Amino acid sequence: MNTAEHNMLTVHVAGMLRLLSNKDTDANKSAVLRRHAEYTNALAAVSRLPVEVLILALEFYVLSSYDKPECVILSITQVCRRWREIVLHTPSLWTRIELPADTEYLSAALQYSKAQTLDVKIGDATAEALDLIVAELPRTRHLR
Repeated sequence: MNTAEHNMLTVHVAGMLRLLSNKDTDANKSAVLRRHAEYTNALAAVSRLPVEVLILALEFYVLSSYDKPECVILSITQVCRRWREIVLHTPSLWTRIELPADTEYLSAALQYSKAQTLDVKIGDATAEALDLIVAELPRTRHLR
């Protein structure tokens, strides 16, 4: 075990002991499980990847997946806190839009994609979704 891993383990054990000393058992259990999950995620090999490399992998996955973009993005954001933060701060991951899409997701995608060009595939769509897309036509690269 190297020094960084030892330090991380020490902080983890100290945090777990502090949480276990609390009186509220339900909140305590939840906090202990969350803390343990964070520690386990931090030790995973993928957690040692530089952010730039992880972004490239996520871009490839999102842009090449046959699944609807909203399903792909949602699944990535639920992996861990680090991945969620990366997804929310990487506009290129939000540029693939397929209608029909949940209006809430569509609004989020348009917001998080910032000024990036969009690739839009239109199927059955609500008038509200079409209005959102029409407003973004100047930055739309592909419209199918």
